[in-house]
Amino acid sequence: MPRIISAYAPPLTYGAKVVVASHLGSVSYTISYEPVGDAIVLGRVHYFSSPNGEKTTEALPSGATITTANVVANVEVDFKGAATGSSVRVMIDP
Repeated sequence: MPRIISAYAPPLTYGAKVVVASHLGSVSYTISYEPVGDAIVLGRVHYFSSPNGEKTTEALPSGATITTANVVANVEVDFKGAATGSSVRVMIDP
């Protein structure tokens, strides 16, 4: 059962990062999101994908699966509204 987390997508700029998971070791997560309302929302995910200490930031299509490096770290997301702001419902599994 996926966990549900709330975030905010301000208009035309990325909002605050929200921690959606903390992990120890390499873990795969499927992250989906949907705006609350009719707004268009773009997402990014921030996580460590390699053990050399470099943090990866990449576009986050809804339903994407990421695999973290074998480290202790957080997975974070942030969002922006294409024209207007919106609350965002984020689902993460596991």
